[in-house]
Amino acid sequence: MMKVKILIAADQSFATDDLISSLGNDDSFELLDSVNTRKTLVNTLSQAVPDILILDINMPLLDGIDTLTALAQKYPSVRTVAISNYASLRLITEIRKLGAKGYLLSNTPFHYFKKIVLEIYGGLNWGEYLENDEEQPTSYYLSADFKAFHLTKREIEVIQLMNKQFNTNEISDFLYLSEFAIQTIKENIFLKLGIQNENQLISFAKENKIVD
Repeated sequence: MMKVKILIAADQSFATDDLISSLGNDDSFELLDSVNTRKTLVNTLSQAVPDILILDINMPLLDGIDTLTALAQKYPSVRTVAISNYASLRLITEIRKLGAKGYLLSNTPFHYFKKIVLEIYGGLNWGEYLENDEEQPTSYYLSADFKAFHLTKREIEVIQLMNKQFNTNEISDFLYLSEFAIQTIKENIFLKLGIQNENQLISFAKENKIVD
């Protein structure tokens, strides 16, 4: 049986390590490489073109939005599956417009990840794969202290910078993420906490000792 060639462009994390290990132990896939910068990704693609590219759109050293645009022009045959910590409809819509063939949360269970990737490899054009709550796990949290608020480490960083009165552009520069990514993170925080604006957010963060 021909194996599906996979290239992963993602930050090192427990979720990524688990994915790499699972791919390496599954006869359906051949893992070509795992990279964590745009330069390394481009160099790797120049030597070996995968069937499926798993692209972490939140990587600090690889802006997923810009990368998707570039890949669509230079490597149109590559089927890109975006992964992210954020289930934002705005982000999903943008990713779809830029040519990604699918969108998965980064901590999606491997059995579900495998099913979707094989369907995409077989010609499925698009899927958000976020509709079935029974299939999806709760988000992976880097700090147990904030699990009750459903906030990730990156979201905490953004809140702390907002508390220091950084604007979206300044946060973008500080975290090496696009302004679009920062705005998406903000929207996701508001959605999770049921908060309407930044002033309410900062008050909430101080009350709950998320910021000093």
